[in-house]
Amino acid sequence: MFWKTILVLILFVVTTTLDAQEILRRTCAYDSIKKSLMANYPEFAKIRHQIEKDYQNYLLNEDKTERATFTIPVVVHVVYRTNQENISDAQIQSQIDVLNEDFRRLNSDASNTPAVFQGVAVDSDIEFCLASRDPDGNPTNGITRTQTTVNSFGLNNAMKSNSTGGKNPWPRTSYLNIWVCNLGSGLLGYATPPGSPASVDGVVIRYQSFGRVGTVQAPFNRGRTATHEVGHWLNLEHIWGDDDGACTGSDQVADTPNQADAYYLCPSYPQSSCGSEDMFMNYMDYVNDGCMNLFTAGQRARMQAILNVQRLSLKNSLGCTFVNPGGEGCDTLINRATSNYFLYNAGESAEGFLVGHNSYGDKAKAEIFSSVPENKMLSAARLFFGRANFSSVNSKITVKAWASNNGLPGNVLAQKDLNINQISLTGFTNVSFDNPVNVTAPFFLGFEMTYAPGDTVALLASDLLAASANNFAYEQFENNTWHAFNQNPPSWGFSTSLAIQAVLCSPLGDEKNVLSNNKFDVFPNPSQGDVQLSYYMENKPENLQVNVLNISGQLLAKTQFRAEGSGTFALDLQKLNNGVYIIEIRGVETHIRKKIIISK
Repeated sequence: MFWKTILVLILFVVTTTLDAQEILRRTCAYDSIKKSLMANYPEFAKIRHQIEKDYQNYLLNEDKTERATFTIPVVVHVVYRTNQENISDAQIQSQIDVLNEDFRRLNSDASNTPAVFQGVAVDSDIEFCLASRDPDGNPTNGITRTQTTVNSFGLNNAMKSNSTGGKNPWPRTSYLNIWVCNLGSGLLGYATPPGSPASVDGVVIRYQSFGRVGTVQAPFNRGRTATHEVGHWLNLEHIWGDDDGACTGSDQVADTPNQADAYYLCPSYPQSSCGSEDMFMNYMDYVNDGCMNLFTAGQRARMQAILNVQRLSLKNSLGCTFVNPGGEGCDTLINRATSNYFLYNAGESAEGFLVGHNSYGDKAKAEIFSSVPENKMLSAARLFFGRANFSSVNSKITVKAWASNNGLPGNVLAQKDLNINQISLTGFTNVSFDNPVNVTAPFFLGFEMTYAPGDTVALLASDLLAASANNFAYEQFENNTWHAFNQNPPSWGFSTSLAIQAVLCSPLGDEKNVLSNNKFDVFPNPSQGDVQLSYYMENKPENLQVNVLNISGQLLAKTQFRAEGSGTFALDLQKLNNGVYIIEIRGVETHIRKKIIISK
């Protein structure tokens, strides 16, 4: 028993040591991924050959006087088993910031590039944005979150499919898909090269190496793993040419010196192999995050070539185009331009945030809206937060709308819980109410804060002229009394507007099918979720698309079927919450909406 215990301890120490060594040296499976694709994907070799031809043609015809910036919409799929793996929006945004800095050569360590390489270190003219529009045209913060039962993932792309514990990709024609998850075997990340199948195209990063805040672990805590892997996704090779030290390989870029093999950790400068100084500080080498600092002009050309040929569809992507969260027929009420918003922060440990969590125990914040568009209902709220820390994934705030009571917030008209960890720090967080409500001017819109120690949330705000009568902001004290911000005392004594916008939409209901005499109905109505769509096609059959919308016009689900003669088509709406929804039927000669009530 004694020797068995000793053996177990020895194995534990050896295994732990090996794991520690694995994550202390950068690892990347790009070469293995390419070899696997060559062996298992018959078209890959042919596609790669064409990509290299297109690259050479691009070099011959490149207009070096035109330096347009290419913006790539990004969706980050967080696949997590534990709360720690469910990284925050702030950590995700920090990675987007790193990508923009590194690819535009705005990184603070650019000055560390040795003088001999300064002449070829360039701005790649590539930027990244978290998507604000999803594939169905709905507003998004560019982040999906999927809870999984998988302990850790490997190179089999399981994190990229719903059926294997991951998340299906968004269309690669419009987005760069990045999966963040727990990777095993000390793997920091990997990318698929251009020409890979659409179902796996994208980048995978270990959650402890993504971004530069939150769960990141040194020495890979500055976001450079994603910089390296996105470089591969944009057709860059390892700088040493993956030839195992033979000095015969090539990364197909003329201004990166020939190099024998990868460098690790943080070597001293200079280092030489293959008869010249090595550019080990290039993002496509294996050194630690803090020792990488450049892409070259040749690498820029290679990336721009792939973006202007094989990945050209990204240029026309609407992924980063703002979409009104209410859909068609909506007005967004704005008290102040977003460019004038900033974060009030008097110190979290002292007075705290004027428009968020602070030591005074403020209970709620609200913005007043003095007008209401005719025949429209309050459907959604848009809030721009500047800070959001959470103690657990269950930490919440409640977005609320209040009627006016003698010029202050009164009765609650609508409310919706919002998890703090779902808050976006890169733009507006869109919150749709389950049932739009009629409001009369003036009304109030804001959020209530009831949360645990460790939770911090703060809105952006706009400071107007002190003592001005043009005030929009109100706050509720711990004793439930409401006060305007420009009151002094008992409030702050200055005027401001909060980063809150109200979305009011025309209510959707039944529409006459003006294009034909085809007839449709939904039953039972109200329904517990099992809905039948009945149809009568007067003349010819049609391929119909059925959209399920909320009352604000947001698309929740869609399906298709072929309608011929008369019959019924089953719709499963059991996942919907209780409320009023719209069934929209579209075809060549059909466009009609039917209202359905879900009541369980």
